[in-house]
Amino acid sequence: MSNKNAILSGLAVLIVAAFFPVWYGFIAKKGEPPVIEKPTNATKCVEDVEYMRAYHMDMLNTWRDKVVREGQRWHESKNGKFEMSLTRGCMSCHEYKKSCYRCHSYVNVHPYCWDCHLSGKEE
Repeated sequence: MSNKNAILSGLAVLIVAAFFPVWYGFIAKKGEPPVIEKPTNATKCVEDVEYMRAYHMDMLNTWRDKVVREGQRWHESKNGKFEMSLTRGCMSCHEYKKSCYRCHSYVNVHPYCWDCHLSGKEE
């Protein structure tokens, strides 16, 4: 029983360490999520807004694999046929500062898209 305080202290430290990311997330919240304006020069997007919000990174990774590894360049959806290209596809309608940068800054993610694509780094 003499180790009771040490064991309880160790458990307390373990619990604090395990839940620190969750607590930090609540503390560091930056207010409301940014609103991404609908591009003025776009008539239709590759997929619906809800789908793009949830799965755009999965789509971009799939596109990268299909273009680089399989040589496919076109994506067909219910909205039409689109070139699988970040710069000639997505960035032809969306501006880096008004869309990508706002959301990625809000959620504190740093995608590696801009290691190859120039649209983000040149601004």
